[in-house]
Amino acid sequence: MDSRGRLVLPADLRRRMGLQAGDSVAISEEPDGSVRIQNRRAAAHSLIGLGGRLERSALEDLAAERQVQAEAEEDDASRPDPASASASAVGDP
Repeated sequence: MDSRGRLVLPADLRRRMGLQAGDSVAISEEPDGSVRIQNRRAAAHSLIGLGGRLERSALEDLAAERQVQAEAEEDDASRPDPASASASAVGDP
């Protein structure tokens, strides 16, 4: 570590990790006190699944929601229009 707190990773390790000059890495401390260094891609992949599994995909949720909306629109279309019913009742003697 240099006086500015920067770490220098050996060239062989940088090559294996696919790191280039200026790349960002995630550094974390493990429970046993060791330090873990991950490239950004590996760090992002490690987050996958932390939220648990979904019962169905967002696309399936969207399709189900749209189906409910379509059924509600059909129900509305099949009901008589109260405005036209009251207009005809006013015009009748």
